[in-house]
Amino acid sequence: MTTGYPKTKTDPTPQYVLVDGSRNMRKLKLKGLTTAQRDALDLGSTDRAIIWNTTTTQIEVWDGSSWIVYVATSGNQTIAGVKTFSSIPVGPASDPTTNNQLARKAYVDASGGGFSSRCRAYRGTSDQTIGSGAWTKILFNTEDYDSDSEFASSRFTATNAGYYLISISALILNLADGDLMILSVYKNGVASAQTRLYMAAAGHGELNVSDIASLSATDYIEGYVYHNYGANRDLYSESKHSYIAIQRLS
Repeated sequence: MTTGYPKTKTDPTPQYVLVDGSRNMRKLKLKGLTTAQRDALDLGSTDRAIIWNTTTTQIEVWDGSSWIVYVATSGNQTIAGVKTFSSIPVGPASDPTTNNQLARKAYVDASGGGFSSRCRAYRGTSDQTIGSGAWTKILFNTEDYDSDSEFASSRFTATNAGYYLISISALILNLADGDLMILSVYKNGVASAQTRLYMAAAGHGELNVSDIASLSATDYIEGYVYHNYGANRDLYSESKHSYIAIQRLS
C-alpha cells in the first residue's frame, strides 16, 4: 500500500511511502528534503506534514503555522531554541556530575539552593591573645564544615563570584569599664563592615558583625578584632562565641 503528500500542491511526487509488509509490521518511510526544499512547500494552516530534513538531519512536523522539530524519546539529540513546557519536566534519578547537566530538586535542596559554597570555623583548643590598641586577625583554628575547601589559614577565599552572607562573632575576656571593642569583616585586607562596643561595666565583651558582600573569584574574607584595654586580653575559645560562618546566596 502506497500513499504520499505532494512536494507542492501542483507537484504530485510522493514524499513518503507507507509500507504494509504484514499484519504485524508498519513502516513510515520519509523522503528527505533540504531546508530550502521544505520552505518551498506550499502548506497552509489546515495542512499537516512530516519530513526528514537532510540539512539539519532531524524529523520536522508542519503544525499548520510552522515547522516543529520532533524530539526523540531516547539517545542524544541537540535541540536549538527556547522550549516551553506545559508542566515541569522530570529529570533523571542520578545527580549531575558535569557542567550543563539537569539537576533534580532534591539535589538543589541538599546543596543549599544550588550554591554549595559554605563554611563555618571557630576558635578552639585555646584562647587567643589579643594585643591592646591594634587590629588583630582572629585565628579560627577549628572547622565545623567547609564544603568547597575555601577556608584555610583563618581565611575564606571565594572560588566563584556571587553574593555571600558573612557572620563573625568574638568574645574578649575581662575588659574594663569604658573600654572600646570593635569587630570587623575584612575583605581583601580592608575593613568592609564593623560593629563596636563601649563597656558599661567591667566584664567580658562580645560582638557579632554580619554583612552580605559581593565577592569576585579569589576575593577573601577574614575577621579582625580591636580593644583598648591597655594590655593583652584573651579571645575566648568556644564554638558558640568566637566563630566565622559564610554562605553563598547567589
